[in-house]
Amino acid sequence: MYNRLLLLPDLRELLVAGDTEGVAGFCEALHPAAVAEVLEGLAAEESWRVLTCCPSERQA
Repeated sequence: MYNRLLLLPDLRELLVAGDTEGVAGFCEALHPAAVAEVLEGLAAEESWRVLTCCPSERQA
């Protein structure tokens, strides 16, 4: 199980650092539904940045 509030700061840190490989790894490590739940805590622009780093099969 995961805690969205614990994962959100790490994801934001990856975004600020411009670590696209890290963001992609984040997307691949979690179930797509879990990633979607974490994205709810981001601004729309941040969410789009995350989605552009994820493989296309995980973007749905």
